[in-house]
Amino acid sequence: MRIMIPLLLVISSVCLAGNVYIFNYDQVDLIYDSAVGDSIDTGYWVEQTLLALGDTVDSGTALPSDLSPYDAVFMMMGMYTGRADNNLIGWSERTKLMNYLDAGGSVYFEGCDIGYSNRNYDIWDYTGLIYAGDGVPMTTGNVWSITGSLMCAGMGFGYPYRSEADNYIDIFTQNGGQLLFESQDGYARVGCYTGSSNNYRTITSAVYFSVLEENTTTRQELMAAYMEFLTGGTGTAEQSGAVLPAFSITAANPATDSFSVTLVLPVSTVCDLGLFDITGRRVGTVASGIMSSGTHNLMVSGAEISSGAYMISGTVAGEHVSLRSVLVK
Repeated sequence: MRIMIPLLLVISSVCLAGNVYIFNYDQVDLIYDSAVGDSIDTGYWVEQTLLALGDTVDSGTALPSDLSPYDAVFMMMGMYTGRADNNLIGWSERTKLMNYLDAGGSVYFEGCDIGYSNRNYDIWDYTGLIYAGDGVPMTTGNVWSITGSLMCAGMGFGYPYRSEADNYIDIFTQNGGQLLFESQDGYARVGCYTGSSNNYRTITSAVYFSVLEENTTTRQELMAAYMEFLTGGTGTAEQSGAVLPAFSITAANPATDSFSVTLVLPVSTVCDLGLFDITGRRVGTVASGIMSSGTHNLMVSGAEISSGAYMISGTVAGEHVSLRSVLVK
């Protein structure tokens, strides 16, 4: 059986600037940054990177009563403090965020205890994740590197192990959402969700963007991927009625000895498709880079991997694609 999934693209082929609000919960949560030569709060590089990408940024320690002008809201909840309400989003903020998300908004949640503190409140349902664990103290250590998948496939960063930013880093599993980054121990630390009806978008991160150590990827590349996901095709292109032609992708299921994928592109576009096992580990590359218009018959050998279920996942022209295929040998 072959599965055909037609997708309608409503995003521009270039990155569109967004209007962002950064909620900076605790501006005295500081960590030393050698590049700056001073201590920074957890929202510092978030704001600087968004500005470098051409986005418009407002920030404050309170959420505006009307969030509708913003393409995305970044909830920077600070580092571990030992308080019982660490990273807890207050009732007023939760209400504003849920109304904003229900209206089609996009939110980035960040904090080491973001799951621990908010898992029993309605706002957590919007993350598509399960809080699976609290991590350990920084004296033991949690994260020294993270590796991306799906729209962040191929991305990787170092992390300041056993530092103030590595204190009780939450662990996530899926509850309708998808896992974006896992640490060196295989635990998921970042996830995303598009809602049960693709009606809003969230990214939830237990690691701090501002302390990521650039390795194979820059923070700017990661933020561009985050913003592309969060804006989800909204902006100038959609509002002006500009719509790109649809592409289609099919995958043989089951696959015998190798995976066969057919990708039909009406125009030249950027593709990043990988093959992932059930743990989210990338085990092969289906397509990467700019691909010309036309029909592409793509093959990934299954010779060095075991039989079982796999996901063909990634992006085509910025749109997320995910197909399941079972390898039978």
